[in-house]
Amino acid sequence: MEVLANVVKNGKCEDTNLDVTRSSSLPTLLISIVRNLVKSPVKVPDLLCDLVENISLLCKNSFNKQAGIEPIYMKGFIPLLPVLAKESNEALKLATFKALGTFTTQAAIIPVRMVQFFKDINENGIVQEVCEVFSTISNGKVKPLHMVAIEALSTMVCPVYGDFFSYPWKRGPHDVIIEYNEAVTHFDNLRATIFKELQNADLINRCLAVFGSEDESKFVEVRSSILRLLI
Repeated sequence: MEVLANVVKNGKCEDTNLDVTRSSSLPTLLISIVRNLVKSPVKVPDLLCDLVENISLLCKNSFNKQAGIEPIYMKGFIPLLPVLAKESNEALKLATFKALGTFTTQAAIIPVRMVQFFKDINENGIVQEVCEVFSTISNGKVKPLHMVAIEALSTMVCPVYGDFFSYPWKRGPHDVIIEYNEAVTHFDNLRATIFKELQNADLINRCLAVFGSEDESKFVEVRSSILRLLI
């Protein structure tokens, strides 16, 4: 799994037809292994962590603005996210939330075309799992898991980058605007689900606890996510 991760991250192939990381058989195999391991009574969280990481890397590697997230991930892996998030192993939860963040970020590049993704995560229970982890945040006890949960929530709450408008507006409705108006209901429903889950979670104080825990001399990705979540 480590070798595969390094190949996906660092490997280069000029001919996409020869790029094994873009083959649909590879994610199909990995997803099948994850599905079988989840059903198995034998617990191997370390292996599951590696599998989840590689699946999210493969999705990111194969993503394009025309097709979006490939169907193999939508039908095979997204339904497994809440199952993986329910596992008691914290490292596996962390890997699962990171994968959710990767998928959500990719979908947010073309949110209107990926509206089914946002509909699926709103309905399959993964939102509730992320919010449950968020509710365990406390001052002085902020973990990487909490930070990743906030990053995932921020993208789900606001998945659309920029505005979908054409100028001048007097020319009439643009196709992109029409598509967006049809999809916006699903974005609003997802946002409503998240804030419903967080309404009794002391949102502001928990966000401030995480905000103050990040080292501002390094990266401030989590702080940016908190601002995105609140604003």
